Amino acid sequence: MLGIIIGLSVICLVLAITLLLIIIDIRRINRELIYINHVETNAGVTTNTNFPLVRKLAAGINDNLNATRQLRLEQIAQEKKIHQMLLNLTHDIKTPLTVATGYVQLLNRDPHADAKQSLARVAHNLRSVNYYLHYLMDFNLIQEKSTALKLKPINLSKLLETELFDYFDQLTASGMKVTPKIAPNLVL
Repeated sequence: MLGIIIGLSVICLVLAITLLLIIIDIRRINRELIYINHVETNAGVTTNTNFPLVRKLAAGINDNLNATRQLRLEQIAQEKKIHQMLLNLTHDIKTPLTVATGYVQLLNRDPHADAKQSLARVAHNLRSVNYYLHYLMDFNLIQEKSTALKLKPINLSKLLETELFDYFDQLTASGMKVTPKIAPNLVL
């Protein structure tokens, strides 16, 4: 009987020590995670024990940390691309605007000059500016709406009529005759 009690006591002691080691390792992993989440680092979590369950936990956490870091790097690269695109777009808007301003200044200096050709150039450059501004406004709208995108039905007929109306002057100025035939109340 004494042998059974001693055997059970040894088993309880081994289980208690094992549990204590696991608790210590999990607390350490938790401290490492707190540090990793508050400091920009490439570190991962480590374990001092050879318990398979704790090792699998640490490996899973490290896989998650690596995936999160990769996503963050991709996000930074995407933000750089967007910044470069905005710089290019700003330049594309600024150039025709500067040219148009120059033509207007030339016309103001020499009121007897043939203004028709210069005015045509000014109009062309202002149309370019208008095009890029529409592009920029659409981009900004997409950026704003993408964070909280909620899909809902849209009256495609009304949208098309509105867009055609917005560009009607430009289309007719370029010699296009627009006679839209839009099905009423087409909803998507």
